[in-house]
Amino acid sequence: MTTFRALVFFLLFIIGCLMAAIYLGLEDQGRISLTTIANVTTTPENHQTSAVLANKKTSQTYYIDRIGGNNRHSGTRIDQAWKDFSILKKVSFAPGDKILLKRGEVWNQTLFTPSGGTEKESIIIDAYGQGALPVIDVLNHDPAAIRIYHSFISINNIRVQNSKNTCIAISVDGGFTNIKLNKLEIFNAGKNGIEVIKGGTKLEITHCYIENSDNNGIHLGGSAENKLSNVIVSGCHIKKVSHNDGITIHNDDTGNTAGSNFLFKNNIAEMCGEQGFDVTSGKNVLLLNNVSNNNGQGGILVEHTAQNVTINGHISTDEPVQQTSAAINLGGSGGNIRLLKSLIKGNGYHLLRINTNNVAVFNNTFIWDGGNSPIDITGKIENIHFVNNIVASNQPQMSRIRFLEASRPPDYHSFNFDYNIYYIPDNIVTIYYNKKNYPFKTYQTKFNVEINSQNINPEFIDTSRNEFHLKKNSPAIDKGCFYTLPVSQNTGKKTRINNALFFYKNPISDEHQCLMFKGINGLFYVQDVNYTNDTIFLDKPIETGLTNSVGGCYTQFSLDIGAYEFGDSPVSTPN
Repeated sequence: MTTFRALVFFLLFIIGCLMAAIYLGLEDQGRISLTTIANVTTTPENHQTSAVLANKKTSQTYYIDRIGGNNRHSGTRIDQAWKDFSILKKVSFAPGDKILLKRGEVWNQTLFTPSGGTEKESIIIDAYGQGALPVIDVLNHDPAAIRIYHSFISINNIRVQNSKNTCIAISVDGGFTNIKLNKLEIFNAGKNGIEVIKGGTKLEITHCYIENSDNNGIHLGGSAENKLSNVIVSGCHIKKVSHNDGITIHNDDTGNTAGSNFLFKNNIAEMCGEQGFDVTSGKNVLLLNNVSNNNGQGGILVEHTAQNVTINGHISTDEPVQQTSAAINLGGSGGNIRLLKSLIKGNGYHLLRINTNNVAVFNNTFIWDGGNSPIDITGKIENIHFVNNIVASNQPQMSRIRFLEASRPPDYHSFNFDYNIYYIPDNIVTIYYNKKNYPFKTYQTKFNVEINSQNINPEFIDTSRNEFHLKKNSPAIDKGCFYTLPVSQNTGKKTRINNALFFYKNPISDEHQCLMFKGINGLFYVQDVNYTNDTIFLDKPIETGLTNSVGGCYTQFSLDIGAYEFGDSPVSTPN
């Protein structure tokens, strides 16, 4: 009996040692910890591995290799990579986990992003290895190449293509939080390159290239609840959209609107069937330093229910291609729109069309190179400001600037047109109103408007090279006007003014509108705007009086006329 007991204890000791060795081996691979429950079952060759991983203390990296991988592997080392995306449905991921796709390989199946991320640590999907981006090509069989049904997802460095509908579809019940798409290449979407429905907040789409979408490049949709908000689209290039827009904020099919706080920055949209940028829903929208070129119905459309929209530093060239709309078309029921420091150049139907209330167009350069009238003011609209702009022709003639509504003459009480420069080489600018044409001087005298405007050569550096900065002898230098005045003595960061329409708040990033006050040294930056009581909130305290006019920042003694202050770094339009 003693010998038998000794044998039993010896066998138990051997089994314990084996179990410890197995545990240490798994721990070295980073797959489990003391609180991990692992159940790995090997099946025949035509079956897959079933793995349940939970309660991990640290994040883990998983590898997917279509050619060299196997779904029976652990996935946690390059030489133990999984084969395809089907395994992702069988694994519980933890915050911060990374799923890496091997470069140079192609998968012909939809990737369903997993859950498991948190506010602090998203699930990250990225590439590894050398060579071309990993490709998800669904061969026009599957509706989507990537489906995002969960929050806290970050996807980088992947090419997706040939979806039957939308290449990347974001649809999270109850609305998503924290989704980031970065450095993606998206080709040949049967509907939208990227589409968002069901709402959500904190979306970043950065440095993505999207080409050959049928409907839209990026579609940001409305929803009944959890309305889409706090969206950044930055550094993206959208090209060749067959039917609609490069980037759009749009109501859903039942008319539900999008939410608020959208920033489109440093994007390019070209050769789209309708507009490069279509803003027809949502509020607090800032388009900053974007480029649109050669789009069917124009560069930017603001329409329908969109409100509080700012377009700053835009470059539009050679659009609209179709004989309709305008390069910049400002309309809709929302109003409260600003267009500033932008260069609009082309031979399309119109350069600018205004058909809504509460619009400020200031410090822009419009270059007419053929087409219909450069600027149309139409509809029974109120509170329109057009100041510090240059409207010039590259041709020896230019069509008329038109006031198309008979009840809204140039001297209408809520219109403010002044401090502009108009120019046609060797010709006179003509203004149209109520079926009559008025040469510029006659227009000034008859309507007693634009007393400080001039019909004169603005003296650009070199129009033949599309260089529209000002020469040192330009009559536009220091000839612009300040935008408005304080209504009372102000002390502190809050300043009440006559008209807050010229000012905007950046809803998301830390790049704020720069201001200067006449007679006060220093630069100030707008932190917030209350349009109801015409109040701006600045980054630092200031003492202002009734004579301290407020306007944009300038380089010499006063504001210049046109998009570029004298001395700014030259910027040329696309060829």
